Amino acid sequence: MINGQLANFLLSYKSPSTNNIKYLEKLENFLMLLDPSEPLFIVGDLNMDLLSNKGNELKEFLLNNQLRNSVMQHTRVCRSFFEKKNKYITSKSLIDVVLHNQNLVKSTEVIGCPFSDHDFVITALDFKLPKPIHFENEGRILSEKHLILIKDHLKRLDFYFAKKNTDVNEIWSGIDVKIKHILDAITPLKPLKQRPIEIAPWDDEELSEKRKARDYYFFKQKNSDSQNEHSIFKKLKSEYQSLNRQKMIDYYESKGIKDFKNNKLYWEFYSFSIKIKSCKDEDVFPSTFTYQGKEHTGPEEIGNLFNTFFTTMSSKSLSSDEEGDDYIDKTFSYLKSNNRIRLKTGNFKFSHTTERIVEKLIQNLDASSGAGHSGIPTKVIKYCCNEFVPLLTFFFNHCIDNNKFPDEWKCAIVTPLFKNKGDNDDVNNYRGISVLPPIAKIFEKIVAS
Repeated sequence: MINGQLANFLLSYKSPSTNNIKYLEKLENFLMLLDPSEPLFIVGDLNMDLLSNKGNELKEFLLNNQLRNSVMQHTRVCRSFFEKKNKYITSKSLIDVVLHNQNLVKSTEVIGCPFSDHDFVITALDFKLPKPIHFENEGRILSEKHLILIKDHLKRLDFYFAKKNTDVNEIWSGIDVKIKHILDAITPLKPLKQRPIEIAPWDDEELSEKRKARDYYFFKQKNSDSQNEHSIFKKLKSEYQSLNRQKMIDYYESKGIKDFKNNKLYWEFYSFSIKIKSCKDEDVFPSTFTYQGKEHTGPEEIGNLFNTFFTTMSSKSLSSDEEGDDYIDKTFSYLKSNNRIRLKTGNFKFSHTTERIVEKLIQNLDASSGAGHSGIPTKVIKYCCNEFVPLLTFFFNHCIDNNKFPDEWKCAIVTPLFKNKGDNDDVNNYRGISVLPPIAKIFEKIVAS
């Protein structure tokens, strides 16, 4: 596979004593096993001169199989002495070939060889790198200035309509629309540029060579049972980590206090060693995915493919519903009869939450987590905690009273993440990462407790 494109390379040699017709018949039978739509290259010394009648069988073979030879010059120069004529005769022939079924050969050159009467044949192939699909992320610029404006508008927002309605989905829809209206007015959604993957400033040639040696033995020991190779890899891994750590320390020690007077310079020097929760990987997928023998191209088609793939993944229970109910009844009866559990009188009922609990759960949210399907950023919820607490407390208790969970909170944004094994154009080698709305997470924790 070259740049994501499958190609067949056949290296062949036909000795002068081998019959041309029999050789070409075997070659043709082998070609029938290959996919004719894939690029094919046949390279080698076939000992059939395409510059003379000795290559007529090969010429006919090329015509019948829609192949072309990209070598146009003689590839063998032989100078022999003939006793009958009492002189040296130089013969030139084209017997080293590069046969191809498409138009991926850019150029071919024949260069003299100092140790053989066969010349070198050099061919440049035109395998273009497929254009990757860049999935642009949309987001909001939530600067301190924007957050202050959002908080000010939320203070003046009237949610009285929520207390007059009873339908959970209608209430949340009204709240969601009002909040998003403020967000769109102050900091509208826009495509966010991704930061390129950077190299640590202390990464030099010595460190690079050590890393290459470590990676080489990593793959070598991975496919080997040799304890010696495992030991070499562990040693190189340890040496690389020590060298990287020392070079990082030397780099920081060479900097003065003036280099760290503002955050920009601080992160320029320290973000390489401090793990921050921001994705610096490029969201680049192959341009084509193959699933169940069918090719899928384009962002929308690939998105639908992953959606179908992830939603159809399930495991079947070995027990029926009736067997499950029977197991639960027997288990709880056993636990009760042995005084392992004490059952309270009356039916179970969810209790109301309080503003103090909601406030604590909001403060515990991870500010770097995604907004999910609701589109309300976690950073806004945390910054405007005082404005959200009474509203969410009322709404959560309303959901508890009505035994309803808003439909929008049941939706997750799923991102396919490559497992770093196998082909990256196979959906089976991806796992889904689900992002739920942060407000839904708070309500789930309340209900679970």
